[in-house]
Amino acid sequence: MNNINQEAFLLENHSSKKLQNHFLRIKLKGQSLNPDAIGAKVTLWSEGMAQFQFQSVIRGYLSSVEPILHFGLTGKKVDSLRVVWPDGKISKSTNLDVDQVIEIEK
Repeated sequence: MNNINQEAFLLENHSSKKLQNHFLRIKLKGQSLNPDAIGAKVTLWSEGMAQFQFQSVIRGYLSSVEPILHFGLTGKKVDSLRVVWPDGKISKSTNLDVDQVIEIEK
């Protein structure tokens, strides 16, 4: 960190050493007209808590992100995962391991 007219110093984040942080990344594969499944709704349940994300690559004016959903977790398992595809069809998965990227195809 730069301090004006003072000596610079360095900050180091040690929070990941104290907490057991995990993740699950989900890549949705849609159909030919919508290969990234834009508009899909994903709900994930782990340790009695639900998380929800909407598949969109737009994050602001003239900016975008990769078409992979990222869920932060504290548990080592995902109880269930539900994808509601843009056409209304539903896919379900259960008992998923964490710390990986999974691909779900319509």
